[in-house]
Amino acid sequence: MRGKEELSRLSERTGQGWQNQRPDGPLIWLHAVSVGESIAARTLADALLQRSQDCTILITTNTVTAAAEIAKAAQKWQGRCAHSYQPLDHKKWVDRFLTYWRPDCAVFLESDFWPMLITQAHAHSIPVIFASAQLSPHSLAKWQQRPALAAAVFGSADRIYSVDDEQTAAFTALRGGTPSPSITTHGSLKVSVSALAADAHYTAMLSKAAAGRPILVCASTHDGEEQMLLQAAAHCADAGYPVFTIIAPRHPIRAAAVSALMPTAGRRSQQQPATPADDSYLNDTLGEMGSLFSVADIVFLGGSLVPLGGHNPLEPALFGAALLTGPFIEKNKHEFEALHTRGAVTILSNTPEKSAMVALLADKILHLVTSRPISQAQKQKSQKYAQDACSRAEPIADYICSQIRQGNNQ
Repeated sequence: MRGKEELSRLSERTGQGWQNQRPDGPLIWLHAVSVGESIAARTLADALLQRSQDCTILITTNTVTAAAEIAKAAQKWQGRCAHSYQPLDHKKWVDRFLTYWRPDCAVFLESDFWPMLITQAHAHSIPVIFASAQLSPHSLAKWQQRPALAAAVFGSADRIYSVDDEQTAAFTALRGGTPSPSITTHGSLKVSVSALAADAHYTAMLSKAAAGRPILVCASTHDGEEQMLLQAAAHCADAGYPVFTIIAPRHPIRAAAVSALMPTAGRRSQQQPATPADDSYLNDTLGEMGSLFSVADIVFLGGSLVPLGGHNPLEPALFGAALLTGPFIEKNKHEFEALHTRGAVTILSNTPEKSAMVALLADKILHLVTSRPISQAQKQKSQKYAQDACSRAEPIADYICSQIRQGNNQ
């Protein structure tokens, strides 16, 4: 009723009524919850398809937004990628899913650990891998309260590639506390160069509209953040340093609500242009972050002014823009800290009062615009770190392919 399901495909939630036939040959199943995880899925899918000429990728998602992103990416894979919505975590529905698709390997990305989905895949003798794996402190505490279930779920994984050492320790603890070579620190996979193409006409329009003003791209914003960001930009203008602000909400389904906060701004989804008379612009479409990052002087990463854990900074880091984030970054703490040591990111301190956070935001934007623009050396360091991260999917893809070859030889 809230528009968060694709009604014509609702049967997929109960493990039936599939859009696609199960293709012949090896099938590698990647599970990605939403938009962020779909980036990791695309990165790993690229590496897998380059290594195996006869495999097909099945990507499952929970959200409609992520499904749309996968559909766009699948166009370049020329029929070698299928999409399904994840079956709900009921044994009968999960078994239907596994019986129909018969995956040769199951890869769970990030932090979506459904007990029945994982343990039944293991019971079907399907190799299970957790990649780019992490747990929030809240989720870890919940799992620790149910040690038997945790042992069953996390013990089902043949390999766990965690995002940092802290997460490696967490997964080790959930599997009984004994270190194992099957749990390794590998970093995040949420960086996809192939998804970051820039539209020359769009970037030219945005640069012309900025008319010499620094461009502030507010990427993957959530409810409660846009208002603070627009207020901070207004403070900058009042101080004599106007910026051209582009808001790109994480979920375009919120576009109408965001547009109400910036009623004079053009909307990308309606092909409305930005002009030099505008202070802001609403990018309420998907798949255009490459264009936005390529024109940005400063990138603010959303999900961090509200307690959502932040979004991955690797993709904007590839473009060398100065990065700015709120205090809630626990989901990507390792990546932010690595870029912070390279002078590429400013992390705001936690300020409970909303007005104080707006003032702090404005102060940091002004600081980046005036006295501390990112240096060429810092830009190169952050780009090098992000570029190195682009190769993280390769050893995981090699392991998956080796598992499939081993299974075929048995």
